[in-house]
Amino acid sequence: MKRIVLLTITLCLLSLGLYAQKTVYIPNQFSSAPWNQWSWDKTYQSTNFVIFWGNVVGTSPATYSNPDLRFDPAQLAGYLEASFTKFVTEIGFVPNTGKLGTYKIIVVMNDTYTGTGGPTGWAFGGSYDNNIGAMWVHPGATRDPYVLSHEFAHALQGQNNIQQNPNGGFVNYEPGGWFWECHANYMRCVEFPTFASEDLPRWLMTRHFHVASTRHHYSTFKWLMNIQQNYGGYNTVNRLWRESIANETATEAWRRLSGWTQAQLCDNMYDYAKREANYDYPAQGFGADIRAQVNIYKTQASENWWLWREYTILDQVNASNGRYIVPRYMAPQDYGMNIIPLYPNCASNAVHIKFKGHTEVNAQAGWRWGFVEVTSAGTSIYSPMQSATTGEATYTLTAGTSKLYLVVMGAPTTKHDYVWEPGFPKIHRYPYEVRIENAVPEGYQTNFRADLKSLFPGSAHANGGGWVASTATVASSVYVGPKAVVLGSSNLSGSVRVEGTARLQNVTASGSAKFAGNCNVNGGSYTNTAQVLDGAILFNSNLSGNATFKDVAWAWGSTYGNGVVVGGDAEIGSCSTAGVYLQTPHGNNGRTACDGQGASHSSNIDINASYTNFTDADMSWTAIGCSSCTPTTITPYTQTGSGAWVQTASATVSAGTTVKLGPAPNTGGSWSWTGPNGYTASTREITISNVQSNLTGTYIARHTNACGAQTTQNFTIALSNTTSTNIAPLATSSTSYVSPWETLAAVNDGFVPANSNDKSHGAYGNWNNPNSTQWVQYDWTQNYTVTATEVYWFNDGGGVLTPTTASLEYWNGSSWIKLADVPLQTNAFNVVNINSVSLNRLRVSMLNPTQSTGILEWRVMGYSSATAREAATLVAEDERSESIVTYPNPASSDFTVQLNGFEENENVELQILDLQGRVIDSKQIGSSRTANYNKAALNTKGSVYILKAIGLKRIISGKIVLTD
Repeated sequence: MKRIVLLTITLCLLSLGLYAQKTVYIPNQFSSAPWNQWSWDKTYQSTNFVIFWGNVVGTSPATYSNPDLRFDPAQLAGYLEASFTKFVTEIGFVPNTGKLGTYKIIVVMNDTYTGTGGPTGWAFGGSYDNNIGAMWVHPGATRDPYVLSHEFAHALQGQNNIQQNPNGGFVNYEPGGWFWECHANYMRCVEFPTFASEDLPRWLMTRHFHVASTRHHYSTFKWLMNIQQNYGGYNTVNRLWRESIANETATEAWRRLSGWTQAQLCDNMYDYAKREANYDYPAQGFGADIRAQVNIYKTQASENWWLWREYTILDQVNASNGRYIVPRYMAPQDYGMNIIPLYPNCASNAVHIKFKGHTEVNAQAGWRWGFVEVTSAGTSIYSPMQSATTGEATYTLTAGTSKLYLVVMGAPTTKHDYVWEPGFPKIHRYPYEVRIENAVPEGYQTNFRADLKSLFPGSAHANGGGWVASTATVASSVYVGPKAVVLGSSNLSGSVRVEGTARLQNVTASGSAKFAGNCNVNGGSYTNTAQVLDGAILFNSNLSGNATFKDVAWAWGSTYGNGVVVGGDAEIGSCSTAGVYLQTPHGNNGRTACDGQGASHSSNIDINASYTNFTDADMSWTAIGCSSCTPTTITPYTQTGSGAWVQTASATVSAGTTVKLGPAPNTGGSWSWTGPNGYTASTREITISNVQSNLTGTYIARHTNACGAQTTQNFTIALSNTTSTNIAPLATSSTSYVSPWETLAAVNDGFVPANSNDKSHGAYGNWNNPNSTQWVQYDWTQNYTVTATEVYWFNDGGGVLTPTTASLEYWNGSSWIKLADVPLQTNAFNVVNINSVSLNRLRVSMLNPTQSTGILEWRVMGYSSATAREAATLVAEDERSESIVTYPNPASSDFTVQLNGFEENENVELQILDLQGRVIDSKQIGSSRTANYNKAALNTKGSVYILKAIGLKRIISGKIVLTD
């Protein structure tokens, strides 16, 4: 009988194992030739993927004779499984449930099928039959995991549309299509952060294009890096897909999900734009990678040419009064930005700007702008953002060694949804003018291009004074303007002119060819009266006759003949048919390659109205001047809590402390402050109350003395003891419902389950409550700053299953506020990163439409938001409340226990017990209400312990987390 029972159990377990294993879905397409070449001996399976290939490489593709088509299925599957762990398990982009939990992702190997009509191409991703995500890749794309990571992200985007968001997800709406590539490259960067600088030259030359521009839709993922860093982490990025609606773009989805107006969206897009001045993306080292790559371009002669349009060079309107205008072709588009270095020329380092936008260009014109200071240590300091169409602002550098930038972003007052390749004339642009006092912008500093001259030794050309490398040949008849450079093996003859800030390298030019504006040309031949103007970029291309290449057009290895005008944002191949080409040919703009259409063709009619420069009266201001008076020395003073004033510029305090900053002198002049989260003040002394992580950072005090000289002083506020540990065991748990045979106490007992059906330490479950939202809640006796939560779902394969939706909420004092969605992975902790929210009540809500739900363990990572001083204050405010307050909690060394609720002369014994109830320390504290402990003396391991205070009339319990 026992043998039969054991056999039955074994068969049941085997059946459950087979049930849990994912299956292979065979697409409908596989029933038709040549796709029907598939067979099981030409497949390879891993846990989450199945790879199909055709007859060309046989059944052993890893040893196939042609190295171009040779691939190792096991290695390929290994790369993809790592991506699956990152994107599904860790990030939770799509839950491993539903159809993704049922079927394996399909991978088809391109160019391995015999006959015609089979899969071909390099790599792309999508889905099959509205059932399962899929990828189609060439064997050459599997040599490393990088292409695969990008394409797998596409497969998961398709899976999102299948099982999470069938009506949204940026499908069937052309203006939303750009986001697929943007997001897939972002996902690859998350897995491989060194790809943050991928295709950087293209990004730098197109940053002023609108965020959805087809010209850089693979490269605009920096926006998502900033969302990850400052707007809710991975979850916010995921929500753009999960919660987008039909006919919506990604920026519109972000606006709607955030509850913003269009103006507020522009404000927050500027928060991203300003970071481009210093690539301020510290998360995962994204910014460091970009800065390192830019440094290579700047310091290595062989790489320097790739630094195409890093900065916007303004056109000078009037040198005598510091007036400039952004070139028409560089005017920022929707959420595009101009990065303009400023070079102070006044000892005060106070720079004054008047900004005025050309609203006549279109009815939706708007701007956001401000200053960015980058210190010699590489720290970014941001001025208050400006949003007025006409406005003035002054910024004083904190140190003369800092770099200063003006950042201007196009901020449309109404959303614009652009189709694929609308063409440059059909994109809204937002031109503006500035007047600058006490500084000059990029291109006008006295040492402009000194870096280039050091990389390419040479001399000033006699005809014009421009720089000519010693390796270049430039005839005396050629004009090279004072700001232009001719480098490499260039050979210029005849009456060629190189004007403006043009940069030529390895160029051959003759006749009356002209190079002007801020064009960048490498290689190629330019003859007759050909012209390269504005911000155009050409590589190994040829122009002859009167061909013109202008605006921000770009070409690589192309030839253009007489009568051809290429401009706008066009990227076109060779053309010898006279015409005006201001767009990349596409059905949406009505153009085909080299079609000969002229300037009057509808595709070339600009939707932006013409405009003329403002008058000097329009740009008038009250100058701040650059006096020779001596700035006043600032002496920093800081007060922490109720302590004494200390002569220091930094304060490291516990969360919740009040800090006062009071620099000297305390009489005369005026003060202004800027700080974290847009903080501003105009008093000498400022008070930062209840310091939390969002209030830490650099506070900058600016003092203007009686004669107008400015001085700045940086103050820093930092938190001590902000190491996050699991604070869940300190909480009191409650629930909407728990089954009588389950135990709610299991959720925060500190146990790590072996799998989602590991009930060895009990489990919380709410059977029988299918298709109902149930919750588990934690309450703490004090506030904690929470940085992450980790939920391990209970799934017994029967009546209790993983939720299909789950969310995290916190109590703000009056209502429950949603923090994030919780991933739905089984057999693992589902991590939700939180941007340091201070709270004392947290809840997980969960729903499965067919079965009940449960939790094995729910960890909450955080640290105390209260100090010892605050704890004592709490006791004094309510002496009759019964509680044990410990601080710090969690503790890694010394900690203090504060008792509350005992009568004045009541003798108390204080015990510390482990979770098995064993007393590890006991002391008689008599009528004292505090006790101090040293963790090392207790000889404990990092864990949760029970505190028990035993009096004559009452026993009070609490918890303490001790960390190693």
